[in-house]
Amino acid sequence: MQVRTFTIEEACLFNQSVHELLPVLQSMPLGKNIKELKTEATDVEDVSQGFPELQIRVTGRPADPQLERLKQVAEMFPNDIPLDNTNGELYGVRCQVELKSRSALLTFRWESLRVIDHVQVGFLLCQDGVFRQTTDTKHPACGIVYYTDPTRIRVLYPKASPKPLSWRISPATHPLYEAVQVSPLIVFEGVDALRPLQPADESWLSRLGERGEGPADYPAWEWVSRIDTPILPQGRWALPTASDAHFLYKQEQLRILNKVLKPVGDPLKKENWLQDESDGLSAYVTHPGPLNTLVSLQSKNDPFQVRAVAELSWKEVEQFSIV
Repeated sequence: MQVRTFTIEEACLFNQSVHELLPVLQSMPLGKNIKELKTEATDVEDVSQGFPELQIRVTGRPADPQLERLKQVAEMFPNDIPLDNTNGELYGVRCQVELKSRSALLTFRWESLRVIDHVQVGFLLCQDGVFRQTTDTKHPACGIVYYTDPTRIRVLYPKASPKPLSWRISPATHPLYEAVQVSPLIVFEGVDALRPLQPADESWLSRLGERGEGPADYPAWEWVSRIDTPILPQGRWALPTASDAHFLYKQEQLRILNKVLKPVGDPLKKENWLQDESDGLSAYVTHPGPLNTLVSLQSKNDPFQVRAVAELSWKEVEQFSIV
């Protein structure tokens, strides 16, 4: 994720440092293999706007010690905290290496150093606190990323409820939280912003108590409340909102998520309850189809499959790593 460009002054300093580095590399074991170092910058129309990339083109195949020394050129640029830093933004220069039989190309870019800025849809958040693109029995996944922005991510629990469950087992006079109107085409039409999740946590239990009800009156919610993982324990999980359905079921993301879910959990192929409710009697359900996923109102007493989602703040994500 590129976050800024190299200034003209930085490019000049880069060029000078690389020029001075050639004799150092040649004096190292196997250093005579390196014949020339040439610096290059990305072509830009206006150099005052900076250069997206700086490169070192090496004539001769560098050995591992020379290659490591070349990569250390990135350290000449101190990490940069932007002036408008609001969520722990931190930038640094990173190096990408392309090796050939008799040459090498090192490309340097300014990138975000925050973990959250490198997390992508379809990544698995594993129980050891590492984001992976694949998992195995040693690193089971507790969530699959389906939404990211600079401040948070949301993940889907890999497993569905073992059987269809009711949203609520008997009619209620008032909705549990708030009545909302949801377009049947919300997955296709999109959303302006994600709605807040209502986790099945202590505040949920308190709300039930105030109504003279208990978890057994809400089977779908009760199943979600029992989900417990090392990263996201009980009380962190929620039913997805209709706005989450847009990011879970829009076709391009649905293909990514189902490909990841197939070996680790249950694909998104069945009708699922949503958090949103129209009144005390009805709540919304997703209906996945071959071309689009529709959303409709159903009696809360009807049984449908249940999926769970959770949100992590950028501060929480920074505690993890990516491999």
